[in-house]
Amino acid sequence: MDPKRASIPEGASVPDGMGGHLVWINGQWRRSAAPKLAPPAPKADGSIIEIAPLIKGEFHLEVHDILPDGTAVLNEKESFSDLNLIVANAPLIMALNLGGIDSANNRIGGVQWGDGPDPTTPPPPAATDTALENLILTTTTVFPPTTGTTFVQFSSTMDTATGNGNVFTEAGLVTVANGPRMFARKTFPGITKDSNKTLTVRWVISFLQNASGCDCQGIGLFGELGPINRFKFVAVGGEVAIAVPLTFSAGLNRLWVWRNGKRIFSGDGYTENHPVGITALSPAAVAGEVFFFEVLE
Repeated sequence: MDPKRASIPEGASVPDGMGGHLVWINGQWRRSAAPKLAPPAPKADGSIIEIAPLIKGEFHLEVHDILPDGTAVLNEKESFSDLNLIVANAPLIMALNLGGIDSANNRIGGVQWGDGPDPTTPPPPAATDTALENLILTTTTVFPPTTGTTFVQFSSTMDTATGNGNVFTEAGLVTVANGPRMFARKTFPGITKDSNKTLTVRWVISFLQNASGCDCQGIGLFGELGPINRFKFVAVGGEVAIAVPLTFSAGLNRLWVWRNGKRIFSGDGYTENHPVGITALSPAAVAGEVFFFEVLE
């Protein structure tokens, strides 16, 4: 056994970062079964625990400046990534699609864009939201979407000819028709759209009930989760690569990384590189920074 693990006392408990605790039992971290007793309380910080603990949503907004020669350059200052809020109609949308009820119209098919009341600090979405604060336009999502064994990614782009003159602060993931119904909503600092700029959303919905690996046990909406690989790393300072002793398939978004408690994303803050772990960490690690790694398969 790893000497570090050998020193962990039986029954030790630590927060799992999702409102519960991990307990050290028989040489493994296992999630407390407490969530079986009561559902987690609604949260407004962008997580989706208020709807179903087995679903996580990620919102990636990529802003590109278009140069005179047509070259697209990523605007890192305005681009934005965070967890998103899954809202009230999400369970209905999933139920309709699982039941094959008017799937052509009930499937996810668009991203709504709006300009809420405060472009500097737009108010966060609420779990009860069914619409944007102020809808300006809708762009269609690429069909079929990108899928994996435990996730689906919807992509949509606002081109140089669309939405110009507006300051966008909110987006919603919606169905093709029948409302349309909103599955998820996200607000972000205002972005002024002009003809030299494109906005691309990558909306990732992950289903975690099939997580597997070792180290801890979890509870999902449909029962117990499989074990989940975890690894903690404390930076000495200056690291641009971190060796992660976990098994994962690079490029499939199965390695989740938290930097000082904030989720960072492959392609934005680092590059997945199994078996090394992560490389091209940007910015370089600062002494004392804490990284948590989790593998979901």
